[in-house]
Amino acid sequence: MTEANLDGRIPEDIGNMTALEFVELSMIGLSGTIPSGLFQLKNFTIVYLYNNRLSGNIPQSVMSLNLDEVDLCKISLTGKIPEDFGKLKRLSKMIVFDNNLTGELPDSLGNCDTENNRISGRIPDGLWTAEKLSTFIIHDNLFTGQLPDRVASNLSVVDIRNNKFTGELPTGMSTWHSLSVFRASNNLLSGQIPQELIALPELIVHLPDGNLLSRNLPSNISSWKSLATLSSSRNQLSGPIPAAVGLLPNLIDLDLFSNQLSGDIPTEFGNLRLTSLNLSSNHLSGKIPLS
Repeated sequence: MTEANLDGRIPEDIGNMTALEFVELSMIGLSGTIPSGLFQLKNFTIVYLYNNRLSGNIPQSVMSLNLDEVDLCKISLTGKIPEDFGKLKRLSKMIVFDNNLTGELPDSLGNCDTENNRISGRIPDGLWTAEKLSTFIIHDNLFTGQLPDRVASNLSVVDIRNNKFTGELPTGMSTWHSLSVFRASNNLLSGQIPQELIALPELIVHLPDGNLLSRNLPSNISSWKSLATLSSSRNQLSGPIPAAVGLLPNLIDLDLFSNQLSGDIPTEFGNLRLTSLNLSSNHLSGKIPLS
């Protein structure tokens, strides 16, 4: 049942419906809290309660060991994600974005979309390497710590914008072979963009803007043949723009605004078919080559 307009609550005795396996009560105007018995159901596999007027905490005791999918986004939840969710071996998807959740993530939690909350602390090592992890979307929280060398082999999207991650981009990112989208804007990442990142041929979007990155851009990035968007603006990058940037066949959006880049704009830029270009607030010279 979805997109109805029911002005009611989930009954407290729902925990007595022992045969219940699936609940779909999204976008129907439910209010109140999530009953404590909901996650006590032994046969429970899927629960969708997203986009209602529910509030309060997620029940902390979870005995539904067969849970596979949980969607509790956009319902004004508070408190922390229960530790028991980290013990669910079959949980393939947990979606809790656009709430007011706080605290830290449970250890061993698998695929989880937590963006737009106030969750803090470090990301558990087991989450980065969870077997079924393909997208890692945690932007707009208060996460801290450093990025790992190893991640799940299928991880294709990493979105950690607007957090408090620190440290350098790890050289081990060269093993993130499936990565196509990397959004890390507005953190506290520092150091040089490692040369090892050129070993990511599937990369389409690379956004480490608004950090503390310094020194030169990688000189040989011609292997990024799929790259469409590159933004390293608002960092402390220096030195020349590598000529190889002008040889990226699919690049359409380039933003290097507000760094300390110097030298001539490469003539190879005449090969690009850009729809957006921002090189302002640097120390560059020469004209922008026309295609």
